[in-house]
Amino acid sequence: MEKQDIDGNTPLHLATISLVLFISFCFITRENA
Repeated sequence: MEKQDIDGNTPLHLATISLVLFISFCFITRENA
């Protein structure tokens, strides 16, 4: 049960982290530009 829960949540966490980093990178780039 735990393994199934982890497998289901991991992709979501990775997508969320990637999205946050991408937005932050774009925001910082625009600020520095």
